[in-house]
Amino acid sequence: MTPTSFKTVSDKYDAYADQSPENELRAMNGDIINVIGTTMLSGMIAWGDAKPGDVGPINTHSLLCMIMFDKTTGQIRRFALQAEANGVIPDYLSDAIKSNVRNFEVLRPKASRAIVDAAVSNSWTDAEAKIPYDLWELPKVLIHNKFPWLYKKVYGNPHDAICSVYTGKRYAGQFASCYDAIYAKQGYLSPADLTRYLNPADFDVIWKQ
Repeated sequence: MTPTSFKTVSDKYDAYADQSPENELRAMNGDIINVIGTTMLSGMIAWGDAKPGDVGPINTHSLLCMIMFDKTTGQIRRFALQAEANGVIPDYLSDAIKSNVRNFEVLRPKASRAIVDAAVSNSWTDAEAKIPYDLWELPKVLIHNKFPWLYKKVYGNPHDAICSVYTGKRYAGQFASCYDAIYAKQGYLSPADLTRYLNPADFDVIWKQ
């Protein structure tokens, strides 16, 4: 099956989570996963972040795939590091992808495995430090962009509270610089920006929407 031939997002995830060595598109530690959500909040983000030239649905959430090996059972455990209401926390990757998600794509770093693994480890340390998260931070920024006359300037400081800033800046910024310019210009990164401003020298895009 090709990554676009699945009937449901659950089927697509199951294929991504198949850790068979012959599955070249299997989940890997350090993958950035961008999703299209189905909630009202996701709809607000998609509406607020739409830009001329966008093709297809807008990514509304971004998370980091972290893979651990359970020595006791010999099984591979897949987790998502993502910014949620309680901060950047680990969650079961299957829950993160199969709940309120219409589709997803994966940005796979081209950096060496050692560099990527170290970056994931650092990101886990960040999560343990309890980075604060504001569920409405990104919608507030996007609404400001749509209606600047209604809102005071809402950015200027680094927005660690946004999921895609965590994945695109705090994590990917350890080995890739492709998002530095747009982050400096906007003061934030949206989930869709991670695809818009991606440098093919830094990432492969697999399991496309």
